[in-house]
Formats: sequence, structure tokens, C-alpha cells
Amino acid sequence: MIRLLSRIYLILATLALIGFITITVVNFTDQRNKNILDTQKIAQSLAVNITKDLKSYNGLFTLEKKEQLKEWLLKDDRVNSLIIYSNDTGVQLVFYRKTSDLIVTSSGNRIQKTDNTSQMLFQHEIRESLIIPNQTGIELKVTIDTVQSSDVFNQIIYFIILCLFLLFIALIFLPFLKDEEIQEEIIPDSAESTQVSATSLEDWVNHQLSLSYDLGQDLSLALISSNSGHNMQIKNGLERDESFHKYACRIYKVGQAVIALLIPGMNLDRAVKTFNPVLKQLDGKGGFTSVSGRSIHGITLIEEAKAALRKARNEDTTLYGFKVK
Repeated sequence: MIRLLSRIYLILATLALIGFITITVVNFTDQRNKNILDTQKIAQSLAVNITKDLKSYNGLFTLEKKEQLKEWLLKDDRVNSLIIYSNDTGVQLVFYRKTSDLIVTSSGNRIQKTDNTSQMLFQHEIRESLIIPNQTGIELKVTIDTVQSSDVFNQIIYFIILCLFLLFIALIFLPFLKDEEIQEEIIPDSAESTQVSATSLEDWVNHQLSLSYDLGQDLSLALISSNSGHNMQIKNGLERDESFHKYACRIYKVGQAVIALLIPGMNLDRAVKTFNPVLKQLDGKGGFTSVSGRSIHGITLIEEAKAALRKARNEDTTLYGFKVK
């Protein structure tokens, strides 16, 4: 159930991120078009106003006209620059927001339009012809920011908040997901015991418990997971180890990535000490428990081993022994 919910969450989280990015792009596009349209109207009005009552070309360079340009630029923070431009002689008058000053040139270099992608996306150039007596080819060029840096910053903050929220939800799911992972893995494939044909892991452990009670021996159980995702690596490695045969250990394959190991006649501390080097070589993780003189059922041993395996995974250690209180 938890695994199903985690898949649903992953789908919803992906849709949320895609939706946020889509809405952001649409909003930026709408804002860009609005800024261009608004500034175009204002630039048209400005072109009319600065040429009103103008009797000659030199009238553009009077202090009054300069202040008029400066005042208009400072009024709208979307505007980057105002340029008086001649098709014959190039830039004649420039006002850049960054310099907060006017620069007058007698014959400045001609400005070439760039195809730079970032400027095309985030800046726009508006041109308006200036009607001046006895003069042609004079234009007012206005460069504007189509998207404000503050808007971009705000969207980045919102995106980070959304990611942190989704991460927080994922961290809440994670412990339950690990529980479900172990639970789902404990599904018997086959029992490898010549003494019993077990139909489940619990039946198998109960049978081994009854044998140990009859003999008056302790019994240790380990659930061992493979970091490679397949239990055959662990199974083959254990069967090659001398201790496995010396203590007549039994293996029960549990799902694809976990095996159960029963160690007859061995207490918890000794089992941990014996199989710790083996698991380190096999790159596996194990959860160990033992009967320790208790009268218990197989399900109790299994749950204790599961808890110990979960602890080993969480603490990223090779194995963990369940301490009986």
C-alpha cells in the first residue's frame, strides 16, 4: 500500500513541478508581451513630446530636452537606455540607466542589432522616428527589460519552496517505504531444507525452533539483504564460507534481494562475530536476532530480524543485532 502511495506521490510531484514550470513560462511570456506593448505606447508619446515645438536638430541637445529624457527613463524601471540615433552619423545622444547620466557624442559608432538569445528573450528594442524640421533619418531607440530580475528571483524562491515541500513529504514517506520494502521482500521463493517442506518463512522458522527446543540449543536468525539487489550473490557467498557448513546453517530465499539464515546452536553475539567478516566481503547488510532462552514463535524472531535489518540499513552498517530486553 505504501509503495503504491509512493508511486502516486512521485507522479503528482512530477506533475506539480511540470505545472509550476509551465505556469512560470506562460506568466513570463504574458508579462513580456505586456511590457513591450506598454513601453511602445509610452515611447510613441515621448517621441511626439520631445519633438514638440522643435525648430532645429540642435534643439535635441538642450538641457531641457536632456532632462526630459532623463525624467522619463527614471520614471519606468523597465527602461535600460534611451538613444537618439542618426542613420547617417550613428549615436548622437545616450542615456544609460546604469550610469544615471547623459552622454553626448558628435558622431558615435553605429549600433548593430545583435542576435544574442538572452537579449532577444529578456530585452526588447523599440524604435520611433523623430519628426525634426529639415532633418530625416533620426530615431529614438528605447531598450527595455521584458522580464524584471525581481520577477525571476521571486519565481526561483517559489520553486525552491515547492521543492523543499515535496522533499519534506518524501522524507515523511521514506521510513514507511522502507518498512514496506522489507515486508514485500519477505515472500518465499523456495525452502532449502531437507527436513521440512515449508510453505512460508514463518513455518520454516517455527520448524527450526521446535528442533532447537528439543535439543536444548539456542538459535539465531538473520535476514540478509544484498546491495546488488539479488539474493543469489549472498546465498552463494555464504555457502562457500567454512562457518556455514561448520554450524549446519540453513538458508531460505526471501524474494529477490533478501535471504533468511538460521544458525543452530549459536547465540546472538557469536553469530554476529562469526558472520560480520563474511557480510563485509559480500557487500551485504544483515539483521540478527536469537532465541536467547525465550519461549517464542517464529513470527517474533522474524519481526526482530526485520527491525535489526532496518536499523542496519538506516545506520549504513554491515549488520545489527537485535538486543533482547
